Amino acid sequence: RLKSAHLAETSSLNSAILASTPYLVIATDQQGKVITFNQAAERALGYSAHEIVGRQSPSLWPDREEIRTHAAANGAELPESGASGFEALVSKSMLHGIDSREWTFIRKDGSRFPGNLTVTTLRDRRGLPTGYLGVVEDVTERRQMERLKNEFISVVSHELRTPLTSIRGSLGLLLGVFRQDLPPKVSRGLEEGDVVT
Repeated sequence: RLKSAHLAETSSLNSAILASTPYLVIATDQQGKVITFNQAAERALGYSAHEIVGRQSPSLWPDREEIRTHAAANGAELPESGASGFEALVSKSMLHGIDSREWTFIRKDGSRFPGNLTVTTLRDRRGLPTGYLGVVEDVTERRQMERLKNEFISVVSHELRTPLTSIRGSLGLLLGVFRQDLPPKVSRGLEEGDVVT
């Protein structure tokens, strides 16, 4: 009785963690059928757990061409065009225990978002694979922040470059015209581009 109470408590805790995390949590059996599809995955991908659990493979969401390219880069080829590509998603985690890379995920409505997928191979006590755990972080906001940062740096760089070029040209002109009238320290500072105080 104590054991079943502990099991129920653990199960309740696990359910609360899965429900509250912003990360998409998708677990599969060894064959690749989804056995866990949390609420964040439902919201992000547009499918209900009922549509997915026991019916689909996680290869439903990553961009098909990316799966093909990734498989080819790792020396594997996807069989027929109807093949799931699940093997390409889990192959590195099978070898190294864990694998993380970015994919483009496709929602039920066809829209896309970038996500970092970390796959962990689940193993039994004998070390044999029993399934896979995938945790996806939606990196859309991070990509937007990087884009804004790069645009800002580009604009600031351009805006600073133009006046600095003008100032440098003006200093060169002053040096050319008034070199003999300038004290040696000022003349040297202008030639070297130093700020003279």
